Amino acid sequence: MITNLPEAVQQRLALPALEKVDPNRQDVSVETGQVVDSHAQAAVTAMLTGIFKLTRTAEGAALLINEPAQGDKVSVVFGDKADEVVQKVAATGTAGAERTRDLMNRIWDAVTAIIRENTEQPVTPESVVTMMSNERHNILVYLPATLQMGELLEDTTLDDRTNKMEGPVSGLMHKIENIFSGKE
Repeated sequence: MITNLPEAVQQRLALPALEKVDPNRQDVSVETGQVVDSHAQAAVTAMLTGIFKLTRTAEGAALLINEPAQGDKVSVVFGDKADEVVQKVAATGTAGAERTRDLMNRIWDAVTAIIRENTEQPVTPESVVTMMSNERHNILVYLPATLQMGELLEDTTLDDRTNKMEGPVSGLMHKIENIFSGKE
C-alpha cells in the first residue's frame, strides 16, 4: 500500500525529489544550495490535482482505470483547459509545451499503474475514489501556488494555504477533511 502518491509517482518516473510548499510563503522552501526541479514538481502536482478532481465521481474514476493506454490523457483530465494547464506547467521550466504534455501523460500512466498495484483487486471506481480522497493532502502540500490549479479547476479549496500546513492540529484537521472529501 502506498503512503504518498506524489512521491510514488516521482520515484516511478525517476524524477528529482519533490519539495513541500511553505504555507506562509506559498513557495517551495529549500535550504541554501538545494536544487529543486520546479518543472517536474509542477507537472506531477498539476496532473495529480487534475486526477484528484476527476475522481470525485465514480464516472471520472472509471475513466482513470479504463482509459486506453494511447492518446492525450491531459485532455481527458483537464478537458478544454488542457492547453492552459500545459502552458502554466511549461512556464515553470524550459521543457516547452510538447515535452511538458508528454511528461504529464507519463504521469497518468504512472498513476494508473500505482493504483492497480496498490488497490484491492479488482480495481473499482469506488476504490479509486477512496484512494484519491486519502491522497488529497499529500498532493496539495507539494502544489505550487503559482499554478493556480484551484482557479483553473473551479475549486478554490485546492489553492487554500491551510492545505499545506502540517503539525498535530493540522494533521487532525486534514484527517477530518479527508472524511468529507469523498464523492461530491
